[in-house]
Amino acid sequence: MSGETCPNSGLDRDDCPCLSCRPLRFNFKYTLYVKHGDDYPEINSIDDVIHALRVQKAYFERLKREGFTLSEPVHDSYAEFDAPVHDKFYWVECASSGCLFKVDVGQAPPRKCPVCGKNAYDNTPL
Repeated sequence: MSGETCPNSGLDRDDCPCLSCRPLRFNFKYTLYVKHGDDYPEINSIDDVIHALRVQKAYFERLKREGFTLSEPVHDSYAEFDAPVHDKFYWVECASSGCLFKVDVGQAPPRKCPVCGKNAYDNTPL
């Protein structure tokens, strides 16, 4: 444990899943891996590639719409993003599925992700 408290959630920074404590990182190596439920469908055709790229494009467009910015220039294999800072809420990325959701400042994120229903803190079952 770091001993530092997250100003958003009140949790220890090592345990907090908010994007201030665990910055959002996209690894380009996995660009074509689009998760559907609990599995990753095989990429067997050009149509599968196009579909995967469209899904990723929609993801980046959502980040832009929500006010996310690049933390620094894109590296060879990954990019890190800064979540927008608000007085009333903060952003959390679900550790199990990568879902993004908002939580009111001062409240700890729910252990159960409100988007996918999985464990938001780590990849263990609830």
